[in-house]
Amino acid sequence: MSLQIKSPRLCKTTLTLLLVLFLWNNLAIVKIETEPLAAMEAVSAVEAQTAALETRSAPPLSSRQELQSEPEKILILEATAYTHTGNTTYTGVYPQVGTIAVDPRFIPLGSKMWVEGYGFGVAQDTGGLIKGGIIDVFMETEAECLRWGRRRVKVYLY
Repeated sequence: MSLQIKSPRLCKTTLTLLLVLFLWNNLAIVKIETEPLAAMEAVSAVEAQTAALETRSAPPLSSRQELQSEPEKILILEATAYTHTGNTTYTGVYPQVGTIAVDPRFIPLGSKMWVEGYGFGVAQDTGGLIKGGIIDVFMETEAECLRWGRRRVKVYLY
């Protein structure tokens, strides 16, 4: 989205209102400027921030092309994290970064996916508390799991 101010003679109130509307639509927070030049610079900064966020919120194009050009399904799920237990996963492999536990009635085992904030993984495990719209991503250390916590994430299924 691009906001073009054609007349430098717009009043301060109009510029402020335009900038507030632009920010509201892009859910960004920046200092509201009322001077015409400062307002135009603020809009440019918000556009750059929005572009950077959009780049980080979807899987990298080169990685997506390895799977498919578009995901089959996009879900918003709860995600927790787990680490080494010394046991193999439900599918018989030892877990590693990229191993994801799922409810196989909700996401089939073997599904390839990209998890926002985690990266690419494969549904290779199940868990007693993993029911419905919850996934459990594997991490190397307990400290990483604690930092991850419990969060809502966007999941792209391929």
